[in-house]
Amino acid sequence: MPIWRQPSRRCRLRSAAVATVLLATCGGDAAPPTVLPVEIEGFRSNSLAELDAREVAADAIDVQALATLLDSAGFGSAIERSYTGPGQGIRRMDVRIVRFSSEPGAERYLAWQREHVSDVIGDAKLATEHQLAGAPIYLHMPDGCCTKETVLALAMWRKGPAVVRVLVAGPGADGAKAASMIEDLYRSIPLDA
Repeated sequence: MPIWRQPSRRCRLRSAAVATVLLATCGGDAAPPTVLPVEIEGFRSNSLAELDAREVAADAIDVQALATLLDSAGFGSAIERSYTGPGQGIRRMDVRIVRFSSEPGAERYLAWQREHVSDVIGDAKLATEHQLAGAPIYLHMPDGCCTKETVLALAMWRKGPAVVRVLVAGPGADGAKAASMIEDLYRSIPLDA
């Protein structure tokens, strides 16, 4: 059976439950609004966190190299919200938006994300059956070396001068519900995120 099946429509973002959050750029000027869902059906939303370049660079094994890339790409701001799942299938989802001063800067960071998936989730493979154009999903499957290791799915895409990154964790992170949640986020976050 393929890892990814056609996404079901059971999991929907509640369109009425979307908050607009203004972020400040490094220079202190207000950035355009960034929209993240406040609520995802069936999940508890945790607090919204603003991240600085140092916190975003912590994803890398070579933190300084990513920090340099963020600086040269025109890093502006980042925001992240996590969601906790109610059951055994998907336990957690983190949604992050990293804003840049230009689309080429965002594209450089997106390229880094795709080239360094293993920095973020460990050994991973592309979920080739997933058909969401523009947002490939990478899967990390437990190999049995750690009893608490779980399935991780990582997707990232560019929306204007921003990069959206979604990390899904739990035994069901490789299933149709996770794919549907990622697709809903892909479609609901505006082009000028």
